[in-house]
Amino acid sequence: MHYRRHIFCCVNERESSHPRGCCSVRGSVELRAYMKRRAKEMGLDDIRVNNAGCLERCELGPAMVVYPEGIWYHYENTKDIDEILESHIVQGNPVERLLLNDGQKFLEPSPPERVYLVVSDITHLGDGCLTIEFRHSNGKELPKFSAGAQLGLLFDRNRISRNFSLINKSVETNRYLVGVKDDGDDSVTAWIVSNIKVGDEFKAHLPNNTIGLNESAVQHTLFGESSGVLPLLSMCHRLLDINADFKVHYLHNPLGNNFFLKELKEICGRRLTIHSSDLFSANSVAFSNFHNGSTANHHLYLCGSANFMTEALAKTSDWPAEAVHTQYMSAPKLKDPTALNFSITLARRTKTLRVSETQSVFDVLHEAGLLNVEYACEDGLCGACKVKVLSGEIEHRDFVLTPAEKNQQNTMIACVSRAAEESSRLILDI
Repeated sequence: MHYRRHIFCCVNERESSHPRGCCSVRGSVELRAYMKRRAKEMGLDDIRVNNAGCLERCELGPAMVVYPEGIWYHYENTKDIDEILESHIVQGNPVERLLLNDGQKFLEPSPPERVYLVVSDITHLGDGCLTIEFRHSNGKELPKFSAGAQLGLLFDRNRISRNFSLINKSVETNRYLVGVKDDGDDSVTAWIVSNIKVGDEFKAHLPNNTIGLNESAVQHTLFGESSGVLPLLSMCHRLLDINADFKVHYLHNPLGNNFFLKELKEICGRRLTIHSSDLFSANSVAFSNFHNGSTANHHLYLCGSANFMTEALAKTSDWPAEAVHTQYMSAPKLKDPTALNFSITLARRTKTLRVSETQSVFDVLHEAGLLNVEYACEDGLCGACKVKVLSGEIEHRDFVLTPAEKNQQNTMIACVSRAAEESSRLILDI
């Protein structure tokens, strides 16, 4: 058979501890098999998919070259392969976002996607609370978000970002509505409450969700405290839209500001239970609702301050880990904050860097220009600086990754997590 095109795929079965690209760890073998199968399903009988070793570009991970054009691609998943086959092979249009330059041996940090917003409305609720409505600066539809998501607004010449919970319905694509509370702990939030006005323009990261609503669950229980009420608002909107069975608990402090409680009452009605307590130790009464209360396909959502989350998770330890979803509004203090020296090897660049006791992995990567992420929470709360790990034992100190994700030991939050042992090494997919 005469083949019109040959596709040579980088498939290198190196050991996973090798400091270079280690294609097999990144899934080259499985992706090449998928490409062959998918090409056959599409009836592309005039191409041949070949195994070609590392092609001297092992640092890139999965890579291919298409002949006779001599066009190189980097790809990471089946979606990328489908696009290459459909756009390039079938239609003859190269996929520009995946193209590699001549001689390129490693990937540059990808710039984060951003959306350009303008403030269209502000509602002051008193006591430093307000809602801010954003529209697309060009009048376009906004990128979709999921219930419980946060919007990352950029400040200080786009070097600092702050996340704010989206509180409107997730089906709305014409606006983003965020809730803001000045609690005196953050200068950026204080500036917003005092200075923001209609017409102000912002750049923002696309909405990101760290709590996640499992819509397939049979029953949902949501528990919020303090600013933890904010992500619950959009989640309750969504649960109503899909006619789900859910209950909401709100920890009410009669001595403090119970902001957004009125809005929660309007959405939830009789589904809402308010627990009144002026002493945090009395929360055990509220949490008694959950002890030994886990049932099949019943999911629990917890959101609040560090102290609240610590007690809530202790009281619900009998629940299956995969059924408990969390969002911390502040970071707990570590019992043992000891920081150790260790090294990080950047697999795609065959380069090793040291991380001292006073540095984070984020600091080292950012100073080297190898992590294209603005400073965000720096407390392990938002997940903006998540990086892939090819080898090494991680000491997870974040409050974003699920227990299952932490057990897999292939992802870390660079601003807080570290190597588990002094002088050990983490191999990062960078």
